[in-house]
Order: sequence, then C-alpha cells, then structure tokens
Amino acid sequence: MRKLFVRQMLSNNNLQASYVLRKEEVAKVVRDVSKKIGKPIEIGELVFLTELNVILSLLWGGTIDAETRDKLGAQFRDKVSKLVDLLGKPNVSDYFPILAKFDVQGIEKEMRAVVPGVEEILDSVIDERMKMIAAEGEKRVLKGERTFWEFFWS
Repeated sequence: MRKLFVRQMLSNNNLQASYVLRKEEVAKVVRDVSKKIGKPIEIGELVFLTELNVILSLLWGGTIDAETRDKLGAQFRDKVSKLVDLLGKPNVSDYFPILAKFDVQGIEKEMRAVVPGVEEILDSVIDERMKMIAAEGEKRVLKGERTFWEFFWS
C-alpha cells in the first residue's frame, strides 16, 4: 500500500495537478488568519482543517461548498482525535498478548465504536462524488459524447 501510495498518489504528475487546489486552500487560510489579527488562533486545528480541505477538494474536484466541507472537517477531526487518543493509550495487551482476547482495558471496544463514524464520513464523501460522476456522465450522454468507460472498452 505504501509503495502504491508513493508511486501513484505522490507522483510528480499528481502533485502538479493538485497544485492549484492546494494553492487556493492556502490562500483561503491566509485570508482567514489575516481577518483574525489580534485574536488567538489554534494552529493545530487550522493545519488539520487545511489539510482536510485540500484532500476533500481533491476527492470532490473542488466543487463542494464551504459550509459542508467545514462541517465534515469538524466531524472528521473529532473522530480522528478520538482514534489518535486510543492509539496512544498504553495497552496491557501489547505487553501480554495472551490478554488481547479479553480486552482488559476496553480499548478495542472503544475503537470499534469510533471506526464506524470515520467510515460513515468517508462513505458520504464517496457517495457524493459518485453522484457527481453519474450526473456528469448523464450530461455527456445527452450531448452525444462518450464516457471514459465507453471509450476505454471500445
């Protein structure tokens, strides 16, 4: 997975293709920060939301409205921070693997409760993107253009 991620997702072509989205997102953050001069800013949250907004813009093609993106960002940050807290907790099962099946501290139970929330957020992103792709395909069909898959399989 790591090799695939590095070769495909972090290739020069993909990074160059996403440059405009990343640049726009950073410009938005700079504007927002400049509006808050004299007020405290939580840098960790700002960086997290900026990264998440870039990723969501890449997934959605940059067409998601800011309100939805911010709402998803806040939900995702909450879930990810819970996951990170659980991953950072010392677990007796790590030192005594025989106790893993008993989940003595309840960490696995907590983890199983948080993961579906993360999956739900990601599923909503994927579903929305699939709807957009389907709508774009319908527009092309109405115009008489062939879709990618029609072109690919012909």
